[in-house]
Parts: sequence; C-alpha cells; structure tokens
Amino acid sequence: MLRSLLVLSLLAQPGAQDEVARSSEPDLWQVAGLVLPSVDLELDASFYSEALGWQIDREGKESTVLRMGEMLLVLDSLREPVTEDPRSSLYINLRVADIERTAARVLDQGGSAVDERAKKFVLGMSRTMRDPSGNVFNLIRLEGETLAGSALPALFNLGVHMAGMDALRKLFVDRLGFVVYSDDYLPRTLPLQPRGALSLVLHDDAHGSWITDRSAQHGCGSALLLAVGDPESLLGQEAASSELVERETEHCGRLKLQTDESGIELAFAATGNIPRAVPVQGESKSGR
Repeated sequence: MLRSLLVLSLLAQPGAQDEVARSSEPDLWQVAGLVLPSVDLELDASFYSEALGWQIDREGKESTVLRMGEMLLVLDSLREPVTEDPRSSLYINLRVADIERTAARVLDQGGSAVDERAKKFVLGMSRTMRDPSGNVFNLIRLEGETLAGSALPALFNLGVHMAGMDALRKLFVDRLGFVVYSDDYLPRTLPLQPRGALSLVLHDDAHGSWITDRSAQHGCGSALLLAVGDPESLLGQEAASSELVERETEHCGRLKLQTDESGIELAFAATGNIPRAVPVQGESKSGR
C-alpha cells in the first residue's frame, strides 16, 4: 500500500491535474465512490462526519450517502462484510495534518486501529485504521507538506489490492477503459489517469500480505461505484447476463452489481442517478 501512495503522490500535488486532466467524457466509466458495508448506519455516518469531516449528504432506512468533494461513500446496511479469504481490497487514502490527532478522533468516534502507531515510509508517515463496521482506510502525512493543524482530512487516492497485476490490468484497462498513467514507477504498482472523483492505483499484492493483514481479519466487502450516462451501452451483452445482479437503491437508482473474476466487486450506475452535492444554506449553486 505504501508503494501505491508514493506513485499517486505525483498526481495529488498542486498543479498535477493541469498536466493530467481528469476525464469527464460521458461515454467512459467515471469513479463515483465506494459502497461500504455498514453494521450501524447512524454510528458509521456520525463517525465519518465527526472523525474525518465527510458531509452527510442523504440518509435513508437502508443506506446513507456521505460526500467529500465529488467522492461518495454509500453506507449500505444490506451489504455484508467479507471476513474470510477475501481476494481483493478497496480502500481510501486520506492526507492529514496530524496523524495521531486524527487517529485519536477516529478512536473517540468508535473506530479502531490496525497499526498501533504511524509508520515511516518514503514520503512521510502512514497509519491504517478501521471504521466502526471494519472498513479499512489509511491516514498519511507527507514529509515537508504544510497543512494547517485544524485542516480536515483530504482525499489522496483510492487503492485497489489483489494478487495478480494481469487480472487488474484486464479489468480496469482492457474492460473498463481506464488509461495507465505510467508503467515505469515501481514494481507491482500501476497508477491510472484520474477519471471522475478520485485517482485509482492498482497494486499487485503478490504474497497476499496486505489483504490478509488488513482485510481478512477486520472486515472487507466494499464495491467500486462507477457511473456513466448509459450503463447499458457499455455493459453490452453483460447487461442481460445472470452475473449482473440488479438492485433498486434509495439514493443511486438501479445499480447493476457484479463481482469480477478478479474478485473485485463493481457497482454500475447511471450518471443521472448519482446524488449531486446539496448547496450549503445561503450558498449559491456555484459555491460562490
């Protein structure tokens, strides 16, 4: 995971998006967010809001939507965590001003720690934590980066771990049409050009250590939420396949759910059904 942070740090630096433009083409899959299993919607929503600064966007009986910028977290009470032999893991990396202060808030709000303390890596420090339902995420502090001590966590990237880069490339590049940012950074790591809400970095967990240590013991089972104007056109013959399970949701319309042969679960949605940001009271829609 730390290797993936190093690679995508280049895309997270100021001005980087001017060099690698985010694709917003309507006929390409866009990263919209993650769908996470939630044991207690009220507790998890409060956790993400109070501990990490996510905005509670929409609430319902079966799910709650949180937002950070354009990135959505859909907390799903009907989704069951995977606790035995997970084949893959999806997680969010957050940049913070003070890892230990943020970690203390995480613990105070019902989260827990995977790492007992922050660990040094080539870009700074990192610490892996869990939300109350067991979903893992990572706090990072980049060496030399100046952030206000009161600054809320900021999105860094979204990591995808599984054993086998060929399978990852087949899914994200060949099938879903994402573009590789570079093949030449670090072994077993493949950063993709930003598309939608957050950059993706693919990591070949060749020995299964990250998945075993971080996910199998503590809960896993998130799905990558992808959106496009017309899902049926991109899914093609898959749209009628029994491998795609359709489900009507409270906030994202009809989702088409599929577990890829790699073990990564995908949730396909129509762009028009993805919740838009609700303007803060007294603020214009433009945010000015």
